[in-house]
Amino acid sequence: MNKRNRTPVRLGRSRAEIGTAVAVGAVIVVLTGIAIWLLRPGSPGVAGGGGLVARQPRATLLLVLVGLAGLLVVLRFRRRPMKRFGTRVSIAIGLGVVAVAGIVAALVWPGGLLRDYSVAPFSPPPTSTPSSTPSSTPSSTPSSTPASSVPVPTAPTGSSGG
Repeated sequence: MNKRNRTPVRLGRSRAEIGTAVAVGAVIVVLTGIAIWLLRPGSPGVAGGGGLVARQPRATLLLVLVGLAGLLVVLRFRRRPMKRFGTRVSIAIGLGVVAVAGIVAALVWPGGLLRDYSVAPFSPPPTSTPSSTPSSTPSSTPSSTPASSVPVPTAPTGSSGG
């Protein structure tokens, strides 16, 4: 008769594994949201619409380069932290340097980092009024409201006026 192995079976996960899984899931959700925000399509034929990739390609390029540099800093300092500091402090210092370098690059970008698109002035949509067939005899009664008393909108509805 064979003896069964009476070793206890490990049913759960450690807190570190659960924390890592939650953190990775959160990073995936955040990065997906950022990708949707950056890549959303704009209105056809309208300059400056849509996501940041369509509106500001230079700024998007800078963000991607800073992100890649940050990833390289994290990967490098996880393997070999600076001698004076631990892993976390080394990564924090490296990411700070990358952020400052990104800001400096944005300020000295040749030709300017951001592009400004001119916005077309507001014009109300045309209203269609039913037209009647003109009669051959002129009307003897004047119109009840003169054309000058009709208010003309100066700003789009819902504008703050500022």
